[in-house]
Amino acid sequence: MISKNNITLFLIQCVLCLFLALVTEQFIPEGSGRADFYTSLIPLALLAIAATTLVFHQITKSAESPRQGVLPVQNEPQEPPVDVATDTIAAHYQAVVDISPDAIYVNQGGRFAFVNKSAIEMFGAQSADELIGQKVISFLHEDDRSVARDQVRQLAKSGQTVVTELRWCRLNGEEILGESTGSIVRSQGGRSFVGVIRDITDRRKQEEHQRQSQRLEAIGQLTGGVAHDFNNLLAVVIWNLEMLREELEDDEEKLETLDRARRASQKGADLVKQLLAFSRRQNLRMIPIDLNKSVSNATQMVASTLGENITITTDFDDNLWKSAADPVQIENVFLNLALNARDAMTSGGIVLIKTENVSFSEEMNINGAVIEAGDYASITITDNGSGMPPEVLSRAFEPFFTTKPVGQGTGLGLSTVYGFIRQSKGHIALSSIAGDGTSVSIFLPRNAEKNAVNSDQADSEENLKTGVGEQILIVEDNPEVLASIEKIVRGFGYHIHSATSGPEALDYLGELEPGTIELMLTDIGLAGGMDGWELSELARQRSPGLKVVYMSGYADDILSRGDLEGKPEHLLRKPFRRAQISRKLREVLDE
Repeated sequence: MISKNNITLFLIQCVLCLFLALVTEQFIPEGSGRADFYTSLIPLALLAIAATTLVFHQITKSAESPRQGVLPVQNEPQEPPVDVATDTIAAHYQAVVDISPDAIYVNQGGRFAFVNKSAIEMFGAQSADELIGQKVISFLHEDDRSVARDQVRQLAKSGQTVVTELRWCRLNGEEILGESTGSIVRSQGGRSFVGVIRDITDRRKQEEHQRQSQRLEAIGQLTGGVAHDFNNLLAVVIWNLEMLREELEDDEEKLETLDRARRASQKGADLVKQLLAFSRRQNLRMIPIDLNKSVSNATQMVASTLGENITITTDFDDNLWKSAADPVQIENVFLNLALNARDAMTSGGIVLIKTENVSFSEEMNINGAVIEAGDYASITITDNGSGMPPEVLSRAFEPFFTTKPVGQGTGLGLSTVYGFIRQSKGHIALSSIAGDGTSVSIFLPRNAEKNAVNSDQADSEENLKTGVGEQILIVEDNPEVLASIEKIVRGFGYHIHSATSGPEALDYLGELEPGTIELMLTDIGLAGGMDGWELSELARQRSPGLKVVYMSGYADDILSRGDLEGKPEHLLRKPFRRAQISRKLREVLDE
């Protein structure tokens, strides 16, 4: 190609020749031919052209030489010129891709053509070589492949990027959930797909555990409210059956009918206790206990229940920290867990019970259970039974959920355990794999100090303690319950006064001389904005010597605000027996 310098030189030489021709024309001799004269000037013109060429090249060479003091490197191979800006940008892009926490890959012809570091880790590979050339679709869950294809088609058609949750598979077969998106890139080499995957497996698990906890809390609140109302209904039924029985002492056939009804009512009351356990509204007798001893006693109790083909092994920490729990409920916990283990090991197996001290410096998430920082006495029960699939495991603590045939389980076993542990300020974690057994871990706080109210023991005695005309004020907001209690207490020989709310009771006490009412029998959960605790405090201000017995269909936050520590005998839990209330009234009046 003709360079710019060569064109400039040619123009200069043309001008120079024209100038020489004009000048020399003035010196043409007369009589000489012009053609002969110009022919004689050709050597001179060639000499001028050579001279100008030499001078011009010398000038341009000097202009293009390095600046003074800078010498070119001689005898060294020269690298081709580099576009520094483009190379820097490419390096920056590579750094961004490598440090991205999301997996980034390039799909060309259906195979991996490029993967970043996060993609290598996500798919469980050691290097990119294990992925490059592999079919991308082979890493997708079979059920999600059609969804992925539709995503790519939509992207190619509309250019609109769509974020889709797809299940991907690691090299070891482990399944992960990825928030997947991408873009189509067109170049001279053809069309390729650039994909981005964000691993949301742990996030989805945490969200599911949170939803499960919220669901259990909601069910607990619902069952607690239902249990409270149901206890009042059962109380009315049981009390009236007992009073009716006294009137039919000579009719054996009718007495048998009444006894069947009363036994059925009592079973209903026991069922309500289980609901209250799940909803954490049962009355607990919290005392410091040696968990190793409690577990050992419970193990001996349930050994015969499991059968000869199931072996129980123990691994106790001799220095296990003391905790606080209701010893009766601890035994119920192990009975429920033992029965579940037995049902999961139809052909026999091994149950391992282990105790140990566990400390957490920060909040921990163990198998979906969020455990607060602190010191815990831990008890773990592990079996090698049939285990549970994920869909069953996620609902294991729900009340009335069971996989057993109809008539072989109520579905309240694990829910009762869950409620008791949570009410005891502890935590419970459940892990299970179908075909590989189940493990239940219980964490009870170290040195728990707060004692809850005691639960009343069942009373089978029918010896009724009677009064001698003492005046008792009964405060109950349920008309049916109030009418039944009035009839029962009046039958014991007491003089009865009634009120349906706290303010009404205070007004009634204000009209009487202090000391007229010797005892107030009040429900704790009263309607009208004043509970039983508040009522008793105000009533004692007006009548300092007033004695109080409390009633409750369930134990909730109101109970925790009362001063029943050291005075558990002052609480009656509905539905109580007539013998229980007769004895309680007499004991408190005789103090």
